[in-house]
Amino acid sequence: RSTTVTGVQTCALPILRCFFFHDFIIGEAYAQRMMQSLQLAVVDNLQHLLFNIGDKFLLHRPFSSNHEMRTASVAVLVNYSRHSESIVNDNLAAMAQAIFYDSINHNESQYVPLDSIVDFIDGDRSDNYPAFDEFSNEGYCLFLNASNVTSKGFNFDSCQFISKEKDLALRKGHLEIDDIIFTSRGTLGNVAIYDEMIPYPNMRINSGMLIIRPKKKIRPIFIYTLLKSAYMKDVIEQLSSGSAQPQIPIRDLKTALVKIPVSTTAIEHLIHKLLYIHETCAINTKEVMELKELSSILLSQLSRR
Repeated sequence: RSTTVTGVQTCALPILRCFFFHDFIIGEAYAQRMMQSLQLAVVDNLQHLLFNIGDKFLLHRPFSSNHEMRTASVAVLVNYSRHSESIVNDNLAAMAQAIFYDSINHNESQYVPLDSIVDFIDGDRSDNYPAFDEFSNEGYCLFLNASNVTSKGFNFDSCQFISKEKDLALRKGHLEIDDIIFTSRGTLGNVAIYDEMIPYPNMRINSGMLIIRPKKKIRPIFIYTLLKSAYMKDVIEQLSSGSAQPQIPIRDLKTALVKIPVSTTAIEHLIHKLLYIHETCAINTKEVMELKELSSILLSQLSRR
């Protein structure tokens, strides 16, 4: 998070000067030279944000008031912060994997079948499965679709809900805190963890997903990191079947061998580090969602002027 804050603070002053100079955007050439001087790792990303937001309505455009100039300035900074925090999360995810592999390689390890450390729960595929007209844009229970579980975890840009009555009519597939969602049909192996940071109290998987519920002796964040590892991706590739719609049967996942440290102390030490990274990512993700809403409001205000 400190990386993000530092980046925003470093960029804020020159960007604001750029916006306020003579009451209009002074031009792309100057802005590019200004950004080159910042020498930030996210310069290319910031250039994209400056020169592409709202069909370039921020460039070479007179502003009718100081309020509009301030709104434009904040809009760009909000977008920069949003994208920058996403970059930070990507770096933190890579760090988690590096720490995971370091623990496996530097401690005595063993291969165990996956079903010795987790339980697998399939989604409900009965006649009670929701029909198209039973979904809504808001409601009691978030019914996950393929776009909600990505290679980076949850994405709630496009959500569909079912009523409480429909949720109760379904049997398997309702999430509990610390459950891990695993996509087992179509796009294979995307995972997300359902914890207290998720803003939806009732969630349910669809027919193309599995719930992976860690057994009590191993913490969920360890299983989550394991499932996201390159080693697990190789296992998934070996187990996948079907050409039109790839899938992985539960029976094959249960017997898949995974490598974990023998020592419970080594596992707990690893989990402590992983939890810190995961909590930081979760806070960043929450702020990204809030910033995205703010950005939409600001850009909408400018487009109406």
